[in-house]
Amino acid sequence: EFNPLVDWWDSHREGLLTVKHAHYFDIYHRHLQHFRGKKMHLLEIGVASGGSLQMWKAYFGPRLRVTGVDCCPFSGMRGE
Repeated sequence: EFNPLVDWWDSHREGLLTVKHAHYFDIYHRHLQHFRGKKMHLLEIGVASGGSLQMWKAYFGPRLRVTGVDCCPFSGMRGE
């Protein structure tokens, strides 16, 4: 089965970095795919440099409102 998270990970070469363990992508997709394209708000705690926020926006689509929190803000993070 096609997994858009794996596709994003394999093609992501620009922007902010993310550290994700690839074996989680199938689990994320299995449990979260029914939220894709729907209006929702996602809170991610522990975003490091913010790359995962870009991943979630690409995965869930333009109706996602995403908020990231980290104890050590990275200067490259910005509000969008």
